[in-house]
Formats: sequence, structure tokens, C-alpha cells
Amino acid sequence: MKSTRSFFVRFNAVVFSLLLVVAFYLVSNKTTVAEKSMYSGIENHVISLDAAKKMTDNFQKSASSADLVAGYFGKSIYEKILSQKNCVGIRIYNAKEEAGTPVFVLVGVDANGNDIASGVVGEDIIPCPPFCGKDGGFSSSTSGKIVAMK
Repeated sequence: MKSTRSFFVRFNAVVFSLLLVVAFYLVSNKTTVAEKSMYSGIENHVISLDAAKKMTDNFQKSASSADLVAGYFGKSIYEKILSQKNCVGIRIYNAKEEAGTPVFVLVGVDANGNDIASGVVGEDIIPCPPFCGKDGGFSSSTSGKIVAMK
């Protein structure tokens, strides 16, 4: 009976050890968020209107007269960039023209997160202000303070 009990104790110890090894393997080989493909083209970037207004208002309250608040791009530039081979999305860069005027530069991004710099690149925004929509949009929270372009 003693040998049967010691057998079960050793057997349980071996099984427990194997379970620990398997658990360690599964945990250590789990794909982290950073290792997953972050660039699929189907990411969910939708936020609530309240959150968007709060974030844009936060920026505009601290913006100087030299800061670019917004800019308009027509859908054709997005279509041109997104239609490129291997393009899954668009990256938007803050940039400055030679004269120091702030602008945004659009470039396609592939599934590895690399800029498709040899393809279509966009700029030539219509700045806001002075070319903003009617009151009630995201730029209305500036209370008449011009914060984008001199």
C-alpha cells in the first residue's frame, strides 16, 4: 500500500510538473499586442462625438496662433493613396512648409506599418481657419479665437 501511495505521489508530481511546463510554454509563446499585426486596415478608430469634441477643444484651448488646428482634404487623395498596392491605411504627419507654415502630409501605410513613401503622398490642405465649416463643428469651441494660421 505504501508503494501504491508513493507511486501516486510521484505520478501527481510528474503531472503537476508537466502542467507547469506546458503553462509556462503557453504564456511565454503568447503573441503580445506589439507583436500582432497592428496594420490590417480594419482597425476600429471610431470614438464618440463627445470624446472627439473634448479632445479637439483641449488642443484648441492651448493652441497658439501659429498652430494648425485642422485642414480639409478631398476624398480623391484618400482614394489615390488607399488604392496603392499593399496599402492598408494612411499615416498623417505634422509638417511645415519652407516658410514655416504648418501643414499635414498624408502617406499610405502597408501591413507592416511602413510608409509607402515611393507612392502617392498628399498635402495641399485647405486650412481651418480661415476655411472652417459652420458653427457647431469641431472648430467652434475656439470661441472666435483664431488659432490656426496667421
